[in-house]
Amino acid sequence: MDAVYIASPNSLHSEQSILMMKHGKHVLCEKTLASNTKETEATIKVAKENNVLLMEVMKSTLSPNFKLLQDNLSKIGIVRRYHANFSKYSSLYDVYREGTVLNAFNPEFSNGLLMDLGYCIYPLVVQFGEPKGIQASGISWILV
Repeated sequence: MDAVYIASPNSLHSEQSILMMKHGKHVLCEKTLASNTKETEATIKVAKENNVLLMEVMKSTLSPNFKLLQDNLSKIGIVRRYHANFSKYSSLYDVYREGTVLNAFNPEFSNGLLMDLGYCIYPLVVQFGEPKGIQASGISWILV
């Protein structure tokens, strides 16, 4: 076995990736790669020390449509605004409202909205480079 795919709860991604890389395995890790900056830096350090590939799964940037956009972006001139939206109604939300906290809503597993922001931010960085600043706003709707 040359590589592993990590798809456990987010809170375990860094620890499990590091363990596998220390054993010489290449790692394809579900997003998010880690729960925080400290874990991310440690995970990347171990990948370099062990000369293995570490890749976070962000399938949107690997799709043919994304590549087409990337190849033709320079043809439209200066991009002045980037707008991204990631939203969905979780089928687990009704259970949560009834008082049951499943893994998807349990902060101990590093789940939730902040971890899903990568779907909006990562493609931006791939297309345009690291931003000079970020401004964000949010609207929360609760249907009763």
